[in-house]
Amino acid sequence: MNKKILIISNQIGSTNYILPILKSLKYRGNITLFIEKNFQPKNFKSHNILIIRNKSKLTNKFISNFDRIISSATKNNFEKHIIFKANKLGVETIQFIDFYGNIKERFFNYETKRFVFPKKIIVNSSEDKKILSKYNCKSKIIISNNPYFNFFLNESLLQSNYSQYNKKDILITTQPISNFYEYKFNEYIFVLDILKICSYYYNDINIIYIKIHPDEKLNKYSHYLKRYPNLKVIIVS
Repeated sequence: MNKKILIISNQIGSTNYILPILKSLKYRGNITLFIEKNFQPKNFKSHNILIIRNKSKLTNKFISNFDRIISSATKNNFEKHIIFKANKLGVETIQFIDFYGNIKERFFNYETKRFVFPKKIIVNSSEDKKILSKYNCKSKIIISNNPYFNFFLNESLLQSNYSQYNKKDILITTQPISNFYEYKFNEYIFVLDILKICSYYYNDINIIYIKIHPDEKLNKYSHYLKRYPNLKVIIVS
């Protein structure tokens, strides 16, 4: 018997994370997707899944009809509220961290002043697992690669004419890091450290692309790029 799954997706990062997984599932008819009204993700309509947008439908009775609830771990208190209710109802809950940083904000509800953890958490690295343990997280933690990045990388390799003698393009993806305590660095240090390393190999690099987070401004890192005039850097939103 196929499990009934409710997926909650409210931002671009979580949408990109989920899409490769949906493409691999054979029985999409048992999947319901909740998306908030002001969020317009692409590519979901091509999948055989039910999409709902009305928060009022997510009652205890509605949630209890599902075997599993999957969502990204974001700052959104609404998602934390759904995970809390599902845990109480005995529904299996799974959340994933689609990018590094801001671990506390992803699970701490500032309205109720408490952490809300699902039964399972999928993280990007052992460092995320260590940080979760600092917050006394008892969830089962699974370390896994981001499926969207894997898909993106595989597509890029298939389309490229790779040669060890060709100059390389570098892609840097950024994320605002509000909690310096967790990683001991922020997004500025992250970008500067990578640019510093790239500067040692500038003869082997063609272009460095910095793909900024949707919440970041296009000129956020412009001032820091002046430190490395030998690098060709393009910032994209």
